[in-house]
Amino acid sequence: MKTALVLGGTRFFGKNLVQTLLSKGVKVTLATRGKTPDDFGDRVERIFLDRVEKDSVIETTRGRKWDVIFDQICYSSHGAAVAVEAFRHSTSHYVLTSTLSVYGSLEKRVMKKILIHTSILFPIHAVKIFPTKKENAKLKRYFFKKHRFR
Repeated sequence: MKTALVLGGTRFFGKNLVQTLLSKGVKVTLATRGKTPDDFGDRVERIFLDRVEKDSVIETTRGRKWDVIFDQICYSSHGAAVAVEAFRHSTSHYVLTSTLSVYGSLEKRVMKKILIHTSILFPIHAVKIFPTKKENAKLKRYFFKKHRFR
């Protein structure tokens, strides 16, 4: 992987993801609304967009390609639909990051063990702005149906 787009890499484990990608020599493009400052300086390219506004995402990323897109801020099936349309021809690898806050306690313990055994450790945060379990399942179903990224 040489290039990556990170949607929402200025808070929580998104910061660790960007830091890890940079340490591995990946050229990172950070896509945010521009409201939260970051410490990456000139090590990242920044693009500004509104993640839930289809036209904003399409216009800002039109004609761009990345080896992988990491989406840290897809909280609804609407966001999934925006991603599918906007990034259909921008990548062949799309990584949707979900949250442990929508799963029950047993699933959290299992997922925490899985995360601890991966080579990249991300802190686990439970933030109330994340989707409900029902909406999280709905957005994942949307991606599985419409997942054609090329």
